[in-house]
Amino acid sequence: MDNEIKDILIKLLEGQSRVENDITDIKTQIKKNTIELETIGKNITIIAEVQTSHKEQNDFSFKNTDSLIDEKTDLLGTALKSVYQKPGDLPKLVILSFRRERTCRF
Repeated sequence: MDNEIKDILIKLLEGQSRVENDITDIKTQIKKNTIELETIGKNITIIAEVQTSHKEQNDFSFKNTDSLIDEKTDLLGTALKSVYQKPGDLPKLVILSFRRERTCRF
């Protein structure tokens, strides 16, 4: 009977030791995953900042392009008015830009 109890206690201690080792392994994995998640979070923040900056630069570029198109359209209209004597003779111009289509009547 004592041997049986002794064997049971040994098995329980071995099992407890395995559980403790498993818990240690799980804690190690949790630490590694936490570090990886922090790195991923930082990378996402950097990507978001770059995307925002790119969007701002793109918007600025389109505004400049649109203003240039407006200036060229006005200049073209003035030139056509000076060439054509009658307003009915002026052609209809369609000017395409990146964002919209403009129809100009002079």
